[in-house]
Amino acid sequence: MTHNELNCYLAAILTTALETEPGPFPETMAYLALGSDMAKWTTVKGLLQATKLATFAGHSITLTAAGRAVAEKCNAALVTG
Repeated sequence: MTHNELNCYLAAILTTALETEPGPFPETMAYLALGSDMAKWTTVKGLLQATKLATFAGHSITLTAAGRAVAEKCNAALVTG
């Protein structure tokens, strides 16, 4: 996976999770969005956890304040870009 692909995956997961708030985002949906590729999902999930952009409880993704801020910046870039 390239650096650009990883950034795209992170943006997609973060912005979609933001749309589901205040409810959690199902982890399975993120996995499916990555083409059901467990290696990709493991990498993306690990990065989300390491950077504290999201928390995982059960099989749900919940954005942290930092994750929400990044997701909002991604959405803003789409609107103005």
